[in-house]
Amino acid sequence: MECTNLGARALGCTGASFVTMGMGIWAAELAELDGKAAAQFLRALADLMEPGRKPAAKQEAEARRQYAVRRLLAAVDLMMNNAEGQA
Repeated sequence: MECTNLGARALGCTGASFVTMGMGIWAAELAELDGKAAAQFLRALADLMEPGRKPAAKQEAEARRQYAVRRLLAAVDLMMNNAEGQA
């Protein structure tokens, strides 16, 4: 909370606006790694957070979220791999 307050104060906005901007940046960075996996992840999060969803629907959304996270982490691994082909 303190970090949010400091960031919001520095930018001259509310804490909610600061967090919303941060979420947009975070989503864009995920999309740079793997756009499809980022979309799947965000859809699954939305389904998990939606009030009134049945437990079975939330379990299915959690499975989709985990799958998307594995894809995003694989993309991070590939991005960080600086191995060059040497025959």
